Amino acid sequence: MSRGWRYLVVGAALCVNAASLEAQGWIKMPNGSLAYVANYTTSGMFTCGNAKYIIGKCTSLGNSVILTSAGNATATITFNAANQTFVAPSTPGLGRRISLGSVQAIFSGPGAHVFPKQSVTAARMFHLNVGITTTSPMVATGSIAMAFASKPAGLFAYYTRNITILAVTPSPPPSHYTGVVVARPNWPLVISDEEPADITAGVSVAPEPATLALLGSGLLGVFGLARRRRLREG
Repeated sequence: MSRGWRYLVVGAALCVNAASLEAQGWIKMPNGSLAYVANYTTSGMFTCGNAKYIIGKCTSLGNSVILTSAGNATATITFNAANQTFVAPSTPGLGRRISLGSVQAIFSGPGAHVFPKQSVTAARMFHLNVGITTTSPMVATGSIAMAFASKPAGLFAYYTRNITILAVTPSPPPSHYTGVVVARPNWPLVISDEEPADITAGVSVAPEPATLALLGSGLLGVFGLARRRRLREG
């Protein structure tokens, strides 16, 4: 085979491999590292906290919750879903922020636009579970969970589950990535001006558990060696 034909065959093979890689959701970043690309959607499910601690009323309706204050003002809080595409990098420290949706309060009824209070400061007004589903190149699901409490500035969120891992298609060798980590969500604050509060999180590709275990044992070995050295020198 002539040199020209050889280059054409190699070039065609590389194009086929790149197309196959993208079909499985994997792409090469400009720096040569891998990243996983997936289309995803989110969904929200509300549940109310303990009624005996709420000064007013809470009614959950799936992707929304209705809060009625003692002054009869009603706030309907709705979760607005996301339907987008993410690119999850594999390079440590390069996680990208994605939208998980938003929450928004709309007021109605008489009285001032205020949220109900809790008789116990640490009580939870309501809970929100945000489901995350990749729709292509494969279906995988996970969720982030948070609880909301009434504070002077509004309804403050804190997380009861702030990390989830979504399964991915097999990564091209020699890489071994088994999931996309969705973590480090922000802290949405719902206030009475009826503006949506965005919920975001970081995404990055996670190495296989065995790799993490080896990394952990390696670090422990290094720390153990350093400790023994200090003891001998002391």
